[in-house]
Amino acid sequence: MNATTFPTYFPTAKFFGDVGDFMFFFKTLMILVASIIFLFTLLFGAMTILRAGGDSSQVEKGRNIITYAIIGLIVIVLSTAIVSILSYFLNINFKI
Repeated sequence: MNATTFPTYFPTAKFFGDVGDFMFFFKTLMILVASIIFLFTLLFGAMTILRAGGDSSQVEKGRNIITYAIIGLIVIVLSTAIVSILSYFLNINFKI
């Protein structure tokens, strides 16, 4: 192997053709994980409110959990938009 060729026997070299392919995979994976966390956090907040039994502090705790989950979802959407904008300006093809 000379200095100008790249090894192709690594699994990542075959799976990811370029940086754009890797970033698309990584971005998609992170959105999936964050969405699952959002769903469980939202359900946990709802269950906290349902189990409050009239206790206003538990209702407030559940409401805060749901609020933070929605803020997290907004962060996910904004980060996706920022990555897309950066990929446009840096000329990286994410194949979105």
